[in-house]
Amino acid sequence: MSGFFNVGSIVLGTVSWIIPMHAVRQYHKGCNPKNFSIYSFTTCAIALVFQLFEIRHRVDIEDFSTIMDTIGAISVVSVILVVITFVLNIIGTYSCNNESK
Repeated sequence: MSGFFNVGSIVLGTVSWIIPMHAVRQYHKGCNPKNFSIYSFTTCAIALVFQLFEIRHRVDIEDFSTIMDTIGAISVVSVILVVITFVLNIIGTYSCNNESK
């Protein structure tokens, strides 16, 4: 069960970064980049929720040493995920809006 949450979080985090890049390419075909931002932030949020479920799983099996060893890294990586997702979505939306002018 633990591996599912970790792998799912990594996959969804990566998808949340790929979506804004894909939105810029699809903009030339008439797609709205704002719709892609919603999908990107949703996958980012689900990736973070998976990490919360992973921590809960560790509490349920009383593996507190693992939580204490990894919580610092999980916190830093979560912030990095959110910041990069936000920046990529801003860049994607900004570049699509500048091209339309």
